[in-house]
Amino acid sequence: MLTVGLFDLICTITAYEKGILDEMNPIARAVLDMYGSPGLAVFRFVATSLSCIVLVWALRTYRVSYALDHGARRVRTVIHACVAVLVTAHVSLVLWWISWMSA
Repeated sequence: MLTVGLFDLICTITAYEKGILDEMNPIARAVLDMYGSPGLAVFRFVATSLSCIVLVWALRTYRVSYALDHGARRVRTVIHACVAVLVTAHVSLVLWWISWMSA
């Protein structure tokens, strides 16, 4: 997550500063308008760090739940779904940047 987040940040800032990208995320756009690229870097660092903290917490919860009860299907299902969404989002982001840069 951190590697993809850094990749996305570098691509976003580079394209934004060259004037070839309009930020579509309204929160990130507001941060860029108010604080520029350094503000976006701080915002993205905080957001990515919080995502990693939530992921680590979810994995620990899963391990505790799994150790206590192998039948905790709901917990496993929710955690697996969240991880699948995160992985899909990050892979999609990388693919989007690759297609955007090659166009």
